[in-house]
Amino acid sequence: MSRQRWKGAAWLGMVAAAPLLWAGGRGGWALGAGLGAFLWLALETRRRQQAHFGGGGLAERHARLAWPALGVQAVPGCELLLLNHAGHRVSLFDLASFQLRWERGFSEAPLAAMALPDGRLLWAGESSLHLSDAQGRDQARLGFQAPLLRQAYRLSLSQDGRRVLLSTPWLALVAQADLSGWEGSVRWEDAGHYLKQACLAPDGGGLLLGGALLLEEADSGGGAMQGRWDLWRPGEGGGWVKAWGQAAESYANTHLRALRWAGPDLLLLELQSQGYEFRLLGADGSERWRRRGEHPVLSPGQGLLAFETDSGLHVGGLDGAERWRWAHQERLRAVRLHDDASVTLLEGMHLRGFDAQGRSRWSHRWKRDPQHVALLAEGALALEGERLSLLRLPGAGA
Repeated sequence: MSRQRWKGAAWLGMVAAAPLLWAGGRGGWALGAGLGAFLWLALETRRRQQAHFGGGGLAERHARLAWPALGVQAVPGCELLLLNHAGHRVSLFDLASFQLRWERGFSEAPLAAMALPDGRLLWAGESSLHLSDAQGRDQARLGFQAPLLRQAYRLSLSQDGRRVLLSTPWLALVAQADLSGWEGSVRWEDAGHYLKQACLAPDGGGLLLGGALLLEEADSGGGAMQGRWDLWRPGEGGGWVKAWGQAAESYANTHLRALRWAGPDLLLLELQSQGYEFRLLGADGSERWRRRGEHPVLSPGQGLLAFETDSGLHVGGLDGAERWRWAHQERLRAVRLHDDASVTLLEGMHLRGFDAQGRSRWSHRWKRDPQHVALLAEGALALEGERLSLLRLPGAGA
């Protein structure tokens, strides 16, 4: 008999025993049995109410937010979450204490915002970049000449934490993370394509840009979109200088789906052109290998790679050698690859865990499907309006 059934049987026993004890003249015992049944029911009701998303025996912490959240961003390297709310508000939430650190509003909604590991906030307006302290109060500001179309602003930080990148489809700007000064920019005219993807090298010493260019009919035989990507290095006199650039060789429409650093000297890009494929490149632009597949995911130590094909989820090394494969039945909504080749994933409504050999170790079904789901080191994060929950998964946080 399961633990839950034992608990249910014990509760029924207390309910049944109370009138029998009362009839037998043992009023104190009857009162104790009745009180025990009531307390158990109250505690079980509270536990089930707390298990809003998970259930199935998963421990779940939850919090009610003062403002409905439209999205959530996990801060790398710590247990902080940046929540974006309606009404021009953002808040910083601490997963360790499961409490709000600070919340602030803006007269105009930021076009991009990013929390730093120490609790400070970087945010961008139309023509300025701002830095707030760990209590949400603005400390520094850097102005810039905004592009003509002020849309799709994005912020990212180099892995060493020294440089911040503000990118738009038309302009990429690099600044020192404390906003003490700018370190150059690249415009889309200089790159030769609009900037769909942009990221800094782990040490901040390289700027990776990617996007697309609409080809003329004479160049493509019928008008097509060509995916392009290039690497820029700091110039001697300041600014950025293109080290090399590449384009997808295809007469069909080619879209650059993802572009990022897979290590200090390794790049990962994903393309769509009559199917999905991804490539690993050296920092000099040389191709290491390519595979048919989509949604590549790196392990935290960047030594392993997981990706999807029609035959399932593949897990292997960056040398292309496959460790294991699993044929999923429903769409994979989130995949977290660990450094030992084990995997935590969300397939449809099911949270699943696999060991380093690809053997299924556990499975839990969502009780409710949240609006936003993220698989973190601490467990599965679920967000729905004003309700934020963290489901502790088997082995999470170990």
